Amino acid sequence: MTTKLVKETIERTLNELQEEVEKTVSIEYNILDENENQVGSAHISQHGVNISLYGSEFDINDWVGRLNDFLNVEEEVEEVEV
Repeated sequence: MTTKLVKETIERTLNELQEEVEKTVSIEYNILDENENQVGSAHISQHGVNISLYGSEFDINDWVGRLNDFLNVEEEVEEVEV
């Protein structure tokens, strides 16, 4: 699975020293399968995240893996002291 940038919204403001500061306030990606077909989209903003998957049937375990890869999520492992 890969992603393709669709749109990035950048806000430009002035700080206390009247210097221009750029900040990304939202970004949108298309989610592509291994054949470059769009299978979903992701919109990430300062207000939240929306991930949409396209299709009629899903292999849930497959999509969990794909979304973890997309988000670069690593499972936290708690060590138990004995």
